[in-house]
This record gives sequence, structure tokens and C-alpha cells, in this order.
Amino acid sequence: MKKYILGLLTIFLFAGINLLWAQDKKNQHPDQKDLNILIYSTSHNSSSRTQQKQGVLKIVVSTFAPILYVDINGNIVSDSAGTKVQLDYPFSLQNGSNEFLVTAASESGINQQKFNIQLEEQTVQKEKLLHLVGIGSVSYLDNVNNESEKPDHESAIKSSLTAVPIYKLKLDGNATLNLKAIILREKYLNSEYKGKEASYTQASARWIKEKTPYGKIFAEGGINDIRTDNAIFILGKTEESLELFIGGGLKQKINDKTSWSAKTSYKLVDSKADITDSGDDEDGGVFDLRGSLFYNYKGIDGTGSLGYGFYDAKGDYKDNTSTEFRLKAVYPMNLWTPSLEIKVQGKKSSSNDPRKGVTPKDTTTIYNLKANYKMQSNLRLDFSYQNKKQTSNVKSSEYSGTILKCSVIYLY
Repeated sequence: MKKYILGLLTIFLFAGINLLWAQDKKNQHPDQKDLNILIYSTSHNSSSRTQQKQGVLKIVVSTFAPILYVDINGNIVSDSAGTKVQLDYPFSLQNGSNEFLVTAASESGINQQKFNIQLEEQTVQKEKLLHLVGIGSVSYLDNVNNESEKPDHESAIKSSLTAVPIYKLKLDGNATLNLKAIILREKYLNSEYKGKEASYTQASARWIKEKTPYGKIFAEGGINDIRTDNAIFILGKTEESLELFIGGGLKQKINDKTSWSAKTSYKLVDSKADITDSGDDEDGGVFDLRGSLFYNYKGIDGTGSLGYGFYDAKGDYKDNTSTEFRLKAVYPMNLWTPSLEIKVQGKKSSSNDPRKGVTPKDTTTIYNLKANYKMQSNLRLDFSYQNKKQTSNVKSSEYSGTILKCSVIYLY
């Protein structure tokens, strides 16, 4: 019992000594306020909001005269004799407003700084089911008719509107069903080119499963309606083709910087074009297969892909095989995202066309240079330059042209 009482007396004695020492420290400084004592935080503003209950208040005190002590809410947390001290002060917040009064004293005076941290209730962010991309563009084309001879080149200006609504349905087993539409309408400033105005409408459904032994996999199907002559800008007057398509693919991660993908598709084409020669009948099926490699090198996102396609048309002159080689580099920066893309496309007819005297064979090289500027979190400004050149064993099919485009992109 005596040992117990003796222990309590010892504890009270040390506590009293410590209290007297702290009080002595606080009495050593002059009473005047010293604005040369700087108190600031590297982790919080003077007024902050957070949804995290636990945290650390990082305090820096800097003076010209030696520091006597630093206390937070009346508790001495440092008695460094230097002219600068850095402190990590752990805290546990209560709901609402939490005030931290930092007092620093030196041999020349005293200064104080308040920090208020507001603890807010955590809100669960619900994933949006409906997404929308809207694009408005103006383009300048220096060879709108793809003429082979430069003196015959005609320039034109066109505008376009694109809307891409996507509705995402969460399914069981880490799967998603995306219902998507693409609505594109073009309008030329000169009505002479109304036959080139694209009216493209697509409706599709894509099933996606994120995590499988094969990586991310998907399967899709849909319909394309292609028309021209947007007299009323809602739907083109002239029907070009109706297409049904199905497809599928996978994407697999190799490491943190590298992944690859493969996909295939089949499209059934119902051409609406008037023909005078059965060899020009474009009704048929299109098979496409392509593989891609994705790599990140020092912040640059690179993509390389190879593609092969076969068009089995009713008309012998429309049968063809196609290949595509593509390289793309994207360099995301703070607000700007420049990109460069090179595509080389080859197309070879499957049979000789007696009207041209050869089996047509074309090679098209496309250079795309873009710069995307982030105006707001959901608003982008996009500038693009495209140079396209086609060579062919049919002289009239050769051409070159440039397209300049400015677009405003809205993301919902």
C-alpha cells in the first residue's frame, strides 16, 4: 500500500514539475506580438474541408530569434531553440468545425495562427448510367472532290454535329451492357456538295466483362443507317446503305505499361445505290480482323495496330481485300494533349475491271496531327490537321488533299 501511494506521489510530482516547466517556458517571452514569426501549414489552408476523420496537420514555424516553444490548443508540441521548426500534428476530427490554434513564441515576442478544418459527411458517388459526348465541328477541305489534277481542286467548308449517348447497365458477374447511339450530320456551306453530306446513324449494344482469364472481353452487335443530302439536317434524303454488324474481341494486360488487343467483326451491307452494271453491286459481307499493341513510354501513350479485311460483294468489281497499318502517339500534358497518327491503307480488287483495263490497287497514306485543349472538366477544344494521299494503278483514282478542323467537345 505504501509503494502504491509512493508511486502516485511520484507521478503527481513529475506532472507538477512538467506543468511548472511549461508555464515557465510561456513566461519567458515578451508580451508583444511579433509579426516576424511566420506560422503556416504545408498540408492545410487556414480554412479547409475534408471527409477524412483522421489526418495530420503539418506546421512550419519560422522566426529571426530563437524559438522558445510552439503549442497547439494549449499543449506544447515543441521547445526547439532554433529559428525554424517543422511539426506533424496528428488529429482526429469531430463532425463539423474543428479549430487548431497554433501559438509560437520566441525571445522577441509571440504570434498565433488559427486553422479550421471542417469534417463533412462522406457521400457515396453513384456511377452515372447515362453518358453523352457532343461534338460540333467546322472543317476546311482543299480538295473536296478528290481530284487527281491540282488545277481541278476545289475547296469547301462544312460543319458537322455529332452526338454519342451511352447508357450503361450493370450486370451480374462484373459485366456491363452498353447501349450506344452515334448520330452524325454534316452540312456544306455550298449546296453544290450536298451529295457529299454524310448522315450517319448507328444503334448498338456491347456486352463487356472486365475480368476474365483472357483479360477484358466484349461482344457487340448493331445497325448503321448511311445517307447523304442533309436538306433538313435531321435525316439525309438519299439512302446509301443499311448495315448490320456483329463483333467481339479481348484486351489483355502484359505489364503496367503494355497491353494488347484483338478484335473481329462481320458486317452485312445492303446497298441502296442505283447501278447500271451488276458488277458494281455493293451488297455483300465485310469481314475485318485487327490486332493492337499499347505501350506507355515516359508519359507517351503509343499504339500500333495491323488490320486485314475482306469484302465479299455481289458485284465482281466491288470484291476486294484491304490492309491497314497504324501508329499513334499521344502525350497528355496539363491542359494540352497533342497527338500524331500515321495510317497506311491498302486495297486491292479481287478481279480485273475491263473498264479500267487493270485490277485496281490503291494505297492511301494519312497523317493526322491533333491538339486537344481542356477548357473545363467536361469541355474540350480540338484542333486537327489531316494530310491524305492516295496512289493507284488507276490514274483517275490518285489524289491528295488536306483537311483543317476545329471542334468543340462536350462530355456529360
